[in-house]
Amino acid sequence: MDRHQLIDLPRTATPELLPVAQVAMERILSTGGRVLEFGSGHSTIWLAELGVDVHTVETRSSWKGAVEGWLEARGLSATIHLCKPGESHKPAHQYPDGSFDLVFVDGHQPDRFACAEAAKDKVKPGGWLVLDDAQRPGLKCVPKLLAGWHRTVLFGVHHRKTGVSRPVQTDFYRRPEAT
Repeated sequence: MDRHQLIDLPRTATPELLPVAQVAMERILSTGGRVLEFGSGHSTIWLAELGVDVHTVETRSSWKGAVEGWLEARGLSATIHLCKPGESHKPAHQYPDGSFDLVFVDGHQPDRFACAEAAKDKVKPGGWLVLDDAQRPGLKCVPKLLAGWHRTVLFGVHHRKTGVSRPVQTDFYRRPEAT
C-alpha cells in the first residue's frame, strides 16, 4: 500500500506556513481568485476550501494521489499537474500571462527558482508571488528576478506537523499595476 494513502488529513486543512503568512494569503484571496501553486498538499486543500480556483504542480505521483483523495473526500477540486522532478516549472508555460491572482512557490521542487522565473509573468498586474522558505540558498536571486516588485519579508519559526521547528522566511512580492 502507498504510504501516502495511510495519511489522514486533519478535519481542518492548514498549510505548513507561518501563521502570519497564512493570514496574509487569506486576505489577498478573500474575494476568490485563481492560484498557481508549486507543491501540492495541505495548502492545496486549504486554498480549495477558500473557494479559490487552484492549479497545482506536483512531482510525486503517490502524493498527487493522496491530495486527490483528500479533495474528493471534501467535495473539492483542483487541477493537479504531475511532472518530473526538476521540471516543476514547465506547467506554468501553458497558462497565458496575467492568469493568476497569486502564485505560491512551495513544496519539494528542486527547481524552485525556475518555478518563480517561469511563473512571474503569469501573475496579474497587482497580483502576488509568494515564496515560502525564501531563506534557502538557491533562492537568493529571486529579489533580482523580481526587481521593481514590492517585497514584504516575513520571518518566524515554522512549527511543522512532524514536530520539527525551524526558522523560516516567507517573501511576498506584489507585481506593479499596469501603467
